[in-house]
Amino acid sequence: VLYDSYKAMNGNNLKPVTTQLHFLPAIYYEEYQGMNKKEIAQMVKLRIQAKLDEIRATLAQVQTPSKEGTVEDLSEVERTRHVLEAHNTLRSMNKKNDETFGYVCETLEEDLQRHESEENNK
Repeated sequence: VLYDSYKAMNGNNLKPVTTQLHFLPAIYYEEYQGMNKKEIAQMVKLRIQAKLDEIRATLAQVQTPSKEGTVEDLSEVERTRHVLEAHNTLRSMNKKNDETFGYVCETLEEDLQRHESEENNK
């Protein structure tokens, strides 16, 4: 899970940025046997979201609010777009990553379209 990686490229800020990278536990065959690709992608997405929620809860306990934008300030569209961008970057690194993250990216693209549609209908 990449957290706050977008901040380094977001705007003209030269302040140091703390980006976090968390490796989630492996998903073993016994956990996904019998699942189709979409179900596996959904399982991965839920695990990523759970880790993001954990990171946010931890940061909320140790940080005071600042005036700088945080991921919590982003709309669902912006947040999904950032997560998708990070996973597309991972996909582009090598063929195995492309295969590993392809279905996660497809799921995120569907989520992005849904969030954009919801935002446009407000």
